[in-house]
Amino acid sequence: MASAAAERFAPALDGDHTATWSPDGSRLAFLTARTGTVQVAVASVLGGDAAVVTDLPAGARGPVSWSPDGHRLVVAAPRGRAVDRSLPYRITRPVPWADAIGALDDPPQLWLCSLDTGACTMLTDDEWRWSLPRWSPDGRTIAARASHDPTGHRRGAHLRVVVVDEGGWHAPDVPGGSLVVPAWAADGTLVVLVVQPEGGHLGARGEVHAVGPDGVRHLTAGSTFGAGGDVYGDSPASLGEAYDSALLVAGTDVYVRSHDGGRMGVRRTSLTGDPRWATVVSGERAATPLAVGVAGLVVATQSARHPCHLAVIDPADPAGTTRRLPAAGDERGHPSSAEVRRLTVPSPVDGAPLEAWFLAPADAGGPAPTVLLVHGGPNAAFGECFSFDAQALCAAGFGVLVTNPHGSTGYGDAFTHAVIDDWGGAPVRDVLAVVDHAVGLGWVDGDRLGMTGNSYGGYLTAWLACTTDRFRAAVVENPVTDLLSMYGTSDIGAVFLPPQLGAGPPWERVEPYLRWSPLLHASTCRTPVLFVVGADDHRCPPSQAFELHRALHVVGTPSEVLVLPGCSHEGSTIGPVPARLAHDSALVGWMRRWVTAAQA
Repeated sequence: MASAAAERFAPALDGDHTATWSPDGSRLAFLTARTGTVQVAVASVLGGDAAVVTDLPAGARGPVSWSPDGHRLVVAAPRGRAVDRSLPYRITRPVPWADAIGALDDPPQLWLCSLDTGACTMLTDDEWRWSLPRWSPDGRTIAARASHDPTGHRRGAHLRVVVVDEGGWHAPDVPGGSLVVPAWAADGTLVVLVVQPEGGHLGARGEVHAVGPDGVRHLTAGSTFGAGGDVYGDSPASLGEAYDSALLVAGTDVYVRSHDGGRMGVRRTSLTGDPRWATVVSGERAATPLAVGVAGLVVATQSARHPCHLAVIDPADPAGTTRRLPAAGDERGHPSSAEVRRLTVPSPVDGAPLEAWFLAPADAGGPAPTVLLVHGGPNAAFGECFSFDAQALCAAGFGVLVTNPHGSTGYGDAFTHAVIDDWGGAPVRDVLAVVDHAVGLGWVDGDRLGMTGNSYGGYLTAWLACTTDRFRAAVVENPVTDLLSMYGTSDIGAVFLPPQLGAGPPWERVEPYLRWSPLLHASTCRTPVLFVVGADDHRCPPSQAFELHRALHVVGTPSEVLVLPGCSHEGSTIGPVPARLAHDSALVGWMRRWVTAAQA
């Protein structure tokens, strides 16, 4: 909420973002592009112009962390050693780029910046990519994460603790994961959220660890919820999916985002005594903790029908009574016109309950032409997140059906890992069973079906298009179609595919790479396919779509490709607005062309 002091700040300009309060609350440090490159600026609550306090050679990366005494800042920034790609250049890293990041030849390091002298010096100088620095309460150390192993052998991010005035770092005995989020307690305990920890299969439930003078405690050992998990959505408010705030520490209390099926909530425990996790936020929603204080817990919250917004929740109320926070341009959270119907269907694989959601278009009086929406991953989940893709289809008169088949997260590790070496097996049986059930309920017109999905969702959509005749149209987004070529061309191929296929590299066992590749089933595809690709996708490179696109032309199946310039792997989901509008227009147009117009 605005205060008189806050109103004295100099007005924010385009390019100002990622602000952090000073320890005494008198100043804000934030990133700004006012000088042409992204630097750190500081503004005072007493008024006056903000002062740019760094001149880093290649610009800063947020967020900024203050020293406890308020005299120094630590921030991540490249060294200014990027390769000039207009000239011949040599690559030494086994994986020279990363999706949504680009080239890795000048990864950000940690820089220590003095507000007294203006000097900035590097704390780290190696080929890891450093980010999310968090200063310890005693000012002696900085916790941060290091990712993108320069050897290419370890996936994800890893916890590092840097000694400020001595140099060097050490790695506490905490597993790495797809993401690592550190937070300090006031007593100097370092609390760490590890998302999808290494050491097990991909998609394993997240963990919370506490690092203290007596060693490391696993705070979520024996718990049944997934710490820090995610439910897939495409809200432009990335607060709904943000991980850097998914762990908060206030006093001795630890708050963490929890993942249960298609819902995200918040759980809390204390650092004193044995960890006992209590539910703070629950219900048919997807909530992410952002801040906690005397006024309550601030969360970003949304549902399948309500867009993302900010709210304050009383942590003492397990039902999560909320007080909505107004925002500029706020439409008061008006729900969509689509009706959300929730259902559970027994899996034909093992009888496990499959959660599903059907978004019925307004005034649907009978079975609706319907699009099956398949999530990525495969270790991810759909649920109570707002989807503009789904809303665009509903506004055009289509129903939208989503479900969480085997391989999804939020239902226990056994359910998640059931997809290993079965990419086109159990998940296909699951989604088709949900489609059949919705047809039997009279909600879905079984003769007017389309399907779409991104990433692994694009893979499964391509697989269904090539191996079934159930669907009249498919929109395949940023897919994998040839697992063999993905191993060498994807930024994560060599560390992602072997555990997913239960195999080593392809020269040791090539059979699963071939067995689960939709490309090798192109001859049986009769479903018209529109491919959507990000031109800068390093996760599932555009060549994956073009391989199958060419094959479909050879066999005479209608196929087109929509290319989104300047977009990475998630461009159609969280990319620039023009790309997302083009994607949604093409998605609706393709379904109208092949699902409804073909029946007119």
